[in-house]
Order: sequence, then C-alpha cells, then structure tokens
Amino acid sequence: MIANGGLHREAVARRVLDEGHADVLAIGTAALANPGLPGVVAAGGAQAPFDPQLLEPLATLDNARAHAHA
Repeated sequence: MIANGGLHREAVARRVLDEGHADVLAIGTAALANPGLPGVVAAGGAQAPFDPQLLEPLATLDNARAHAHA
C-alpha cells in the first residue's frame, strides 16, 4: 500500500508506517520544494514551503498550440 498526502511531516509519516497503514510513502510537493528532503528530515532541518511557480509553465493544449506556431 502506498500512502500520499501530508507525509512531509516526520511524525505523521512515521505513524503511517509504524501503524501499518502503508508500506511505502509518496512525497510530492514537499520533495519538489526540498530536493534533499530525506536528509533535511533526518537532520531535523527546516523544510522550504512549496511554491506553485515551480510547476510553471503548465503543459496545456493551448500552450502547446501557441508554441507549435512560434
């Protein structure tokens, strides 16, 4: 079982695994904002907040059409 969502907080992630709710954790936006997230968590460091601008430009059909004619 894979769990996802809000698992960038160590206490939550540890509880999910320890209580058998999941076998694997998927970490999305926290990993995008913190490429070295496992090391940051292990060292007790502060995590950078996720910035939605990391996902820009969005891949949409309109953007693809606009760039195809450029």
